[in-house]
Amino acid sequence: MDIICAKCGKHFSSAESAREHRGHCNETKGDNEPNFIHTKNAKLSVEEQERILNSIIKNGVKNNEPKSESNNAQRIQVTPNSKTEQVSITNTGIEIRHEGKPTTGSANIPGHVYLNIDCSASMYGYKLQQAKKGAYNFAKDALTKNYLTGIIKFDSSATLIFKPCNDLSLIETRLNTLEVGKTTNMKDAIYLSCNLLKGLSGPKVIVIVTDGMPNSPGDPLSSLNAGDFAKSQQIDIIAIGTDDADHTFLKKIASRSELGIKVSSEKLEQSITSSVKLLPGNRMPEIKS
Repeated sequence: MDIICAKCGKHFSSAESAREHRGHCNETKGDNEPNFIHTKNAKLSVEEQERILNSIIKNGVKNNEPKSESNNAQRIQVTPNSKTEQVSITNTGIEIRHEGKPTTGSANIPGHVYLNIDCSASMYGYKLQQAKKGAYNFAKDALTKNYLTGIIKFDSSATLIFKPCNDLSLIETRLNTLEVGKTTNMKDAIYLSCNLLKGLSGPKVIVIVTDGMPNSPGDPLSSLNAGDFAKSQQIDIIAIGTDDADHTFLKKIASRSELGIKVSSEKLEQSITSSVKLLPGNRMPEIKS
């Protein structure tokens, strides 16, 4: 295997040596990454190219450097010097051209979901404990569908508890800090979720958990308007209600009527956990030549 830096012309005999060259190329300016090419005689299959790419990407960030956020990921491009085989990876996906035919697939970009948890006074005690357990189980199971979970609580106002992540220990710790407040300001939680989801890649979802009706000025219309705004931003909404929640309202604020669900308070934890199954599919597709 002979890999060449397209910037300075230096040859490398392995992916490891090419990887070490990243960030040290004298011809690379600013944040530009060097491009690598294979010699004209190289005959690599798409699978071999993918293996080399994964090797470079997996170990391309030094241990003392922070990992990039999903919407600021580095661009890495490997272009074999062949008209039949080209591979490109960006923060939005993978493109493989094999014999002139493009094949694309997700670069394992996660979806993002915010659980909006009602912490009004009526959630005190058993229901809030159910919501906490359900939220933790939801976050854990969401990872199997390639989703990161964040939490926003709402009572008289909306408060960010943590942004979408995959740190289950952090999630459990922060969920245990949730306490009840006073009223049910649902619309502010929805708008806050929209603002935080703006600009993120992958599917975006809001899951509302409540035991009653929103009661901020202008409600319920103001919360329904907030829901309509979220949908206009291509954000899906799942609404789970119990006790005094109105089923008709839940179906209206959800993206589709079947995503508006009312359950008994005894089944709140189970319903929150099970709602993972309602998330839009976000598994990484296979890449085929």
